[in-house]
Amino acid sequence: MKISELKKAVHKDLTAQKEIEKQKNIEKNSKLSKIDLYTSNSDHPSVIQFKKELDLEGIKYIEKNINDNPKVKYVTQSRGQIIVAINGNYLIIGREFNTPKQLIGILQMVAAPDYVKPNTEDLLIEQVKNLNYNMSKAFQAFSKRLEPIVKILSSLADEEEQDNKKNA
Repeated sequence: MKISELKKAVHKDLTAQKEIEKQKNIEKNSKLSKIDLYTSNSDHPSVIQFKKELDLEGIKYIEKNINDNPKVKYVTQSRGQIIVAINGNYLIIGREFNTPKQLIGILQMVAAPDYVKPNTEDLLIEQVKNLNYNMSKAFQAFSKRLEPIVKILSSLADEEEQDNKKNA
């Protein structure tokens, strides 16, 4: 078998496997609860892309205009292009997801037929824990980025102190 024939055979096999996986995902997604897809501009390129991806993945949705639903705007305090409502949860672009793939991953959990919404107190406790963890990680990363600057400033201060001692 020539290398070009081998490449074609591998490509054909991978394409077939990818198609099987896609059909499995569509079947799985067809069992998800229908979502409300609130958009502020249905002609916006990102909105069009998200709807296309949801359609390709077999996720059912009802598109609604955010401006016609003031409760959604005021509850979420968001001006996002896309807000998804499902099982009492609001998912907002730029907050919970940035890409269609991320949204689909979240929907596979919160729109699942066996999804049970946690009580508010338990949910808030876990969200505070997550917030605390994420803030701690962010401060650690910020601190590491500041270390070289602090080192340079300390060095400059030491040099200035030595210069002052020489001139005194």
